[in-house]
Amino acid sequence: MQDHPDCDINKKMDHAETFLLNAQNYSEDQRKQIKHKLSNLKSEIKQTIRRKMTSEELSFATHVKLRSEGKADASNVIRNLSKSPNRAKKYRKALIESQKEQIQQLTPVEALSMFVKAGLSRKHYPCYTILQNAKKDCYPVQESYRITATCAEVNLQDVLNHTASRLLLSLTEVTQQNLNFSVQTAKLYVELYPWHPMTPTLHKILFHGSSIIEKALLPIGMMSEEAAEARNKHFRLYRQNYARKFSREPTPRKTTKPFLKETIEMLLPAETPNQSDSSDDQDLGEETVESSDEPWMSSSE
Repeated sequence: MQDHPDCDINKKMDHAETFLLNAQNYSEDQRKQIKHKLSNLKSEIKQTIRRKMTSEELSFATHVKLRSEGKADASNVIRNLSKSPNRAKKYRKALIESQKEQIQQLTPVEALSMFVKAGLSRKHYPCYTILQNAKKDCYPVQESYRITATCAEVNLQDVLNHTASRLLLSLTEVTQQNLNFSVQTAKLYVELYPWHPMTPTLHKILFHGSSIIEKALLPIGMMSEEAAEARNKHFRLYRQNYARKFSREPTPRKTTKPFLKETIEMLLPAETPNQSDSSDDQDLGEETVESSDEPWMSSSE
């Protein structure tokens, strides 16, 4: 009885596995022979698979195997290529373009900075007119200074404003990075410590740090400790009275009680009451505010 070809392949694979486990027990010549046999074995396995299975079956098996291993992107690529082989050119072209080094064009300000630091001349940089326009933007406006034959006058406030605006242009990337860092830190803070209340100062730093640093006259770090604590009191009172982070039940009562007196006056008849009636209504309104937790539900007689 002749053995099946798969049985011979399995035996050869077992022999190769034994060699791999006990490679130190073989001499150098034996290792070369076994490596040669392994290469022949691989070619035999490939030929057997090609004879038994079609390309569609192989691609489908590869697609399912990659998907089961969690490699969804590679699985989708195999499936798309098996459906239309012409897409292989697009994938190959996209891969080659992604591996190329992309040449990034410098902005006029960056080009001017490189030009000055490297000590270049007009011959080294053909587009010198662009640098001239960028260099003009570095100077303050002409109205900020006046030069005559006898004196020179400069408005220092205009110079300071221009210097600050130029510095803010270079801090745009830093401000955006600070904003992204603040958002990520706030998410971690809420996920890891949901039971801990967020202080007003920490809230300002995490959520509004970039805008405060960019626009505020006294940003975080330049304000004194007493001034920061004084501002925190206002934030704390507002959150306790109106924010939903605290108890929701007393919040509507605290909000509506100051307007209760005006509401009662609006609900009274339009005609002018007597002095006694007005005093009675006023006493009734005060008693209602003091006695009832929900005065808008009580009826006045």
